[in-house]
Amino acid sequence: MKTILTSFFCFLNFAIYSQENILEFDKMFYESEDHWVAFPPKEGENKYMYGFIYLDNTAGYTFHFGGNFSVDAKGKFTSDEKIAATRMIRRLEPNTMKMAIIPDAKLKELELPKIPDWLEIYKSDETAETLTRKGYHLNHIGASKSAIPVLLKAYKMSPHEKGLEFELSYAYNATGEFQKAVEVLEKALKNNANDPMFYRELGYSFINLEKLVEAEKIYKIGISILKDDSQKAEMAYNMAVVYYQSKEKSKFEVWAKQVKKFTKLESQYAKNIILMENELK
Repeated sequence: MKTILTSFFCFLNFAIYSQENILEFDKMFYESEDHWVAFPPKEGENKYMYGFIYLDNTAGYTFHFGGNFSVDAKGKFTSDEKIAATRMIRRLEPNTMKMAIIPDAKLKELELPKIPDWLEIYKSDETAETLTRKGYHLNHIGASKSAIPVLLKAYKMSPHEKGLEFELSYAYNATGEFQKAVEVLEKALKNNANDPMFYRELGYSFINLEKLVEAEKIYKIGISILKDDSQKAEMAYNMAVVYYQSKEKSKFEVWAKQVKKFTKLESQYAKNIILMENELK
């Protein structure tokens, strides 16, 4: 009896091991675009939720629910239910758990096409505009490293495409490539010196390159042409923090005054400024 039980548990462990090797839950959703994917089952269950990941250029990365499947001891995938008439979709956020791309061989077992027919309506020609939009969505979910090659492809097509230079410089700043952001933004400003968002990103780049004179100059221009007080407050706050950290009280006070001018006293920016003022006294 002991031998039989030992054999059974060895077989069970082998089955679980095989399933885990078939499905590797190591992909973020933006790495799974245009693929059928599965999510890990709940502990102690053998039911995997699956669906298709695609990019809706208007709404962002989306999960199209397909149903659930189970995996038997031999590793065969069997669909528990079919969702045909109703489309159930979910927009994906940065905190979405990692998933596994379902291998092509297993798609056949689930009777799924490699690419669903309905995907065609979300596809368009690859242009500077569509690539910029994709880069925007990648930046929005915190995947700026993945956004850079997409945006560079668009940049080669049309460097002054609307929104492109901002998205590319944002991605460079987000990944710590500040000098590259400066190069993009300086060219952008030569083409359009009236875009305040260029000044916001360029000032941030200069701060991180420890070029504070240049940062102050750029932020002052940006503040002078911006209409949005919250953006003005952000620029002023960035400079105030720099001078708070270096204990340069007089310069800190100049920018702290600007923060208070452009934001309400109950805002987080203003509250932080008050805390820094008290520490510098």
